[in-house]
Amino acid sequence: MGDWHTHPISGPHPSDRDLRTYAGMLAAAELSFRVFVSIIVVPDLTEGWAQPQLFPWICERSAHPAGERASEAPRDAGALGGS
Repeated sequence: MGDWHTHPISGPHPSDRDLRTYAGMLAAAELSFRVFVSIIVVPDLTEGWAQPQLFPWICERSAHPAGERASEAPRDAGALGGS
């Protein structure tokens, strides 16, 4: 299960609000997610929204007391609109 959303003026990294949302989704017992995938869409530096860039993130539930973590997923630049 996952989510996508835009960051029109900030970078492609999850914000604090994004991380709280991901943690909430992973913690929801009724959903039973072990992994949550998010794609953050940002405008290209030169082409703007005519050439949006997609950045996938994989968020995993952790057994470590520090909790969940998000890491950038490997991506095929051609498939995701990267350069």
